[in-house]
Amino acid sequence: MGDILNRTTLTDLIGFIDKEHGSHSKSIVNFAIVLDILTIVLNSFLICTVLSERKLKQQSAYLQVINTCIANILSGLFVIPLSIYSELEIWNLGQLLCHSWITMDVYLPFVNVLIFVFLNVERIVLISTNRYSKCSNIFIVIELLAPWVIGILIIFPIWIEGAITTPDDLGVCLVHLNQNAALLSPIMAFFIPAWICIVLTAAILIRNFRNDTPNAIVNPGSTSSRIACLNKDSVSMVGLCFANYIYLTLWFPHQFISALLVFCEQCYPPYHVLVGITWLGAITSMICPISWFTDTNIRSAIKHLLLSCKCKRTHSVLSNIDSNEIELLDNCERSTSL
Repeated sequence: MGDILNRTTLTDLIGFIDKEHGSHSKSIVNFAIVLDILTIVLNSFLICTVLSERKLKQQSAYLQVINTCIANILSGLFVIPLSIYSELEIWNLGQLLCHSWITMDVYLPFVNVLIFVFLNVERIVLISTNRYSKCSNIFIVIELLAPWVIGILIIFPIWIEGAITTPDDLGVCLVHLNQNAALLSPIMAFFIPAWICIVLTAAILIRNFRNDTPNAIVNPGSTSSRIACLNKDSVSMVGLCFANYIYLTLWFPHQFISALLVFCEQCYPPYHVLVGITWLGAITSMICPISWFTDTNIRSAIKHLLLSCKCKRTHSVLSNIDSNEIELLDNCERSTSL
């Protein structure tokens, strides 16, 4: 750990936050509550959609979509509620929970961007080889766990070893990093994986549109049926590229300001701007599941899921009608016998 941060500096910082905070607090809390509810609902719905479709849950790419949803739900269950608490109350939950909250706020987005890297690598391999390959269950489990493990190995050391100790009686949750860790965090957590995603996404789009043959007519039993699968999956690649750019675009302002402030302390933006770009990144937990609805396979699965629910509801109504009619007939028979 570093040295204890100068209390005068902390007092000035807390005074600035308190002064600017009051006029925005109510709006932030209302926005955060809506965001939290939508994050949990939309990501849970997307998980149910993928798991309801057999062909989707048998593909590693869509299991990675579930992986992103889990990260978003964890944000909705842990990170956003503590953000709401910090807006409403003086921080009395201790430095350990404070440090855990801030670290998870960095860790979960990093896990998400790593998942996008894995998805892009898988897709570029697919369109480069023009064939599907089956993987063992062990390989799938390793692939799904890899972003979480890599995130722990990279983010946790930065935010544990690089943290500067702060007093416990401040009444707010503050975690400061030394200069090296403060610069390393946005570079490792965002800029490097974002650069990889952009390069792979560009390669996917180029290869995808060069090889696209949407007008091909394929007989179900012909040897060219594999091409139809690839074309159908190519649309999914476009959905992946859309999700990539949405995620990276919304997180870029926050990460850019974080890196800039390491070199330029005078470049501190107005409070409302800082709050805005912070929550701009946070809304990716709600926007990302919506962006996946551009995927044709997921849209098809949603239709099947809704149709299945409608059929079950209709069957239940018909069953109730039949049972009521039977009961009515029984009553009529009893009254007639009497």
